[in-house]
Amino acid sequence: MRIVLTVALPYAFMSFLPATALLQDRHLWQVGLLTPLVAAYCLGLGAWLFRRGLVRYESSGH
Repeated sequence: MRIVLTVALPYAFMSFLPATALLQDRHLWQVGLLTPLVAAYCLGLGAWLFRRGLVRYESSGH
């Protein structure tokens, strides 16, 4: 799971627009313009989950 999230998923986002530009598929290229919105959504979701985890964290030390 760690490799998928740190290598495969970012590589898929990074290579989507150049691949569609080379293949000249106009409809898929327009969908690729949504990539920044998906990235912002994933960033917001990750930040929200991180903050939620911090609130629920209970230290075992002093």
